[in-house]
Amino acid sequence: MALVKGESVNKARRSATTLGGMGIDAAPVLDELKALPDHPDEEVQAAILIAIGKIETAIHAELRSGSGLDTRKSAVQVD
Repeated sequence: MALVKGESVNKARRSATTLGGMGIDAAPVLDELKALPDHPDEEVQAAILIAIGKIETAIHAELRSGSGLDTRKSAVQVD
């Protein structure tokens, strides 16, 4: 999340894209991503919105599968 919030537009965009690709493993940072809809760069804004969609889709799929969701255990480090 530090890179998404950072000054480098390229790193912010790539980091948001990476988080989206992580799917459910990025669930712990979902609220932080949702708090960044007005990033100054439009490409980063778009990457954040796409990441949010991918993470939410993964969460809903997990919940539908009945396996449950434990956002306390994740490979994502929350900064």
